[in-house]
Parts: sequence; C-alpha cells; structure tokens
Amino acid sequence: MLHQHHENPQFTVAEFAVALAVAVLGLTIVWTAFTFDAGLRHAGTIVGVMLTGIGFWYAGELLRIRRYTQQTRTPLVTCTQTDWYGLAVLAFALVAYAVLLQRAGFVLASTTLIVVAAHGLGSSRPLRDVVSAVAISSIVLVTFDLALGVELPGGLLTNIF
Repeated sequence: MLHQHHENPQFTVAEFAVALAVAVLGLTIVWTAFTFDAGLRHAGTIVGVMLTGIGFWYAGELLRIRRYTQQTRTPLVTCTQTDWYGLAVLAFALVAYAVLLQRAGFVLASTTLIVVAAHGLGSSRPLRDVVSAVAISSIVLVTFDLALGVELPGGLLTNIF
C-alpha cells in the first residue's frame, strides 16, 4: 500500500499516535469484554490482547527505527506515499460489512469484506479470493457456533447454517 522510498525515516507524531491508539483500543476491548456473554468474552479478550500487542509492537518499531537512524546516521528505507485507492477500498469494505452483517448474515458479509479487501490490497485473482473467503467465513462461523457457543447472524443463509 506504500510505494515511494524516503531517506529520513523519522516517524511523525501521527504514526506514533496511531500505534498508541491501536493499543488503547485493544485495552478498551479487553476491559469491555468482561461485560460480554461467556463466548464473546473470550473472543473479545483475544481480539483486545492482539490489538494491544500490535499497537505496542508498532510503537516499539517506530522507536527502534528512530534510535537506529540516530546512532548510525544510516537511514533505513521507508515508504511514505500512501495508496489512497487501496485505503478507500478498505474503508468501503468495512462500511459495507457493518451494513451487511445483520441483513445478509455473517458468511455473506464476511465473504464480501474479504473479497473487496483483497481487491483493495491488489489481488488479481477474484475466483481464488471468493473461494478462500467463503471457506474462511464458513470455518469461522462453525467454530464460533460449535466451540464458543456464539451465534453469529445467519441473515439470508439462516436455514443453511
């Protein structure tokens, strides 16, 4: 999603703020997961811990790159130009997912999300994307239903799943 190389990899305040915001979002999800039902509590805790870890990892990487550059005076190759088309497609995919989830159901909404996100990230194999998305969505649905006892929205496929 990023293309152009830049010679000065000093991170911006915005990059560091994003890293900390992801970590805070993860901590918030962990905190609120304790109010969820039993099955969702575990899933929420897992997602929250993962987001917290990603946020702190990203912040650490930014600090590591900055320290390396200051010590060695050798800039690491970084990318600075954002692929706005890809970001717009991903944003659209997330909004569409939120709209479709209750109406169309988990499998169709998740399949749509994965296929559109893959396109936004540059995939050129739509048939593979659809097959993979249906498989992933179905496996997640069955896993949540059987292993965690969490009923995800069936939507149009309610009688099938």
